[in-house]
Amino acid sequence: MAKKSYKTWHWETFYKKVQVCWKDKHGNKHCVWKKKPYKKKVWTWKHDFFFTVDSTLTNHKWWGKKKYVCAWETFKVINHDGSAYLKSFKNCGKGDADYSFSGKNAKHIYVDVSRGSYNGPKGFHSGWKAVYHA
Repeated sequence: MAKKSYKTWHWETFYKKVQVCWKDKHGNKHCVWKKKPYKKKVWTWKHDFFFTVDSTLTNHKWWGKKKYVCAWETFKVINHDGSAYLKSFKNCGKGDADYSFSGKNAKHIYVDVSRGSYNGPKGFHSGWKAVYHA
């Protein structure tokens, strides 16, 4: 997990009190205090955490029913903002297959290993196992 920090800015609204005065038709001076908004650049630090997941997927049973000829692994990545996405890999051959993917700002990473056809996983799911917790 590599960390990259940088500064960024955004506009923020602040308020200041100003005195507003005027004269009425009789020449009397009247003053009131009012809040006046103004915008200011505010600098903040942002931090991005980059990750890389490397995996080796072994297909121990490449023969038999076409429904279960491939080994599948599906990674579920949950970001710090609560959004999630899935990344799937398959191995339908005899040998081992090495896969890798990268991203940033992951809060949790889970993996589910299963059997399936060339199109997608069909059964024998392992359940979601934790790979990384922030």
